[in-house]
Parts: sequence; structure tokens; C-alpha cells
Amino acid sequence: GTSPQSKKACFMRVAGISTRLADENEDRAKKARNYIITILYNREEDLENRNEAGEISDELTADGSAKIVEIKRMILEGKTREEIMPAFLELKRWWHQNISQLREVDDEDSADGGEETE
Repeated sequence: GTSPQSKKACFMRVAGISTRLADENEDRAKKARNYIITILYNREEDLENRNEAGEISDELTADGSAKIVEIKRMILEGKTREEIMPAFLELKRWWHQNISQLREVDDEDSADGGEETE
């Protein structure tokens, strides 16, 4: 049969591969979280700029900011994608209803990839 040393070496190789894959997945997840947080900060800044320009009310700004802050909190608390997505989709719906029909400031950073959903 195979020696305990070669079994251990084989196990360590397999463990090393799975550890590396786990690290890569964790890295991808972290990059995705950072990307979403960046989008959310950009959206929040957009709301504040539109509010300062008199395009949207303080109430609308506060409403949108509260939705954004809630999503950022969920992300920073490590909630799962499944837990965060409903809040993200709600923000997207809210944005289309309240902000998208205003003059476009800079839709290059659109968080939704350009698809329209109503």
C-alpha cells in the first residue's frame, strides 16, 4: 500500500489547493464588496450634489441616503448576497422612480449595467 508519509503529502497537496481556492474566492468576494461599497458612496455623493443643486428635496435625499447606509451596514456586517440583494434591488427601484428621470449627471457609473426594469 501507500506509506503514511505519502498519504499525508497527498492530503497536504489537496488541502493546499482547496485553501488556495478558498483564498481566491474570499478575495473575489472582498473585491465585489468593495466595488458595491464604492458604487454606494458614489450614489450617496450624487444625491448630496443633486440636493445642493436644488434638484431633489431634503426628504428625498434623506430617504435615499438611509437606503444606501442600510446596504453599506449590511455589507460591513458580512451579510450574505442573498440577504443584501433585496435591499439593493429596492434602492435600484427607488433610484429609477425618483432620480433617473432627472437630468443625468454622469450615467457612466450606472450600478445596474444599463438594463431598465420597471
